[in-house]
Amino acid sequence: MSAYQLDDLIAKWKLAEVTPEQTIGQILLLLQALVERLETLERQIGSHRPDRSQKTCQV
Repeated sequence: MSAYQLDDLIAKWKLAEVTPEQTIGQILLLLQALVERLETLERQIGSHRPDRSQKTCQV
C-alpha cells in the first residue's frame, strides 16, 4: 500500500475526499517511511563516527 504525499493528503482531507480512518492510515504509512529513513541515516552516521570510547582527556 502506498501513501499519499503529505501535501496531497492534507488537501484531500480538507476537501473531505478521504475519511478520518483513511487519513490516519495514511499518516501511519508516512510515519513508518520516515522512521525507516531516519534509521538508515542513523546507521550511516554511526558507521562514519570515530570511536570516542577510547579517547580520554588527561590533565
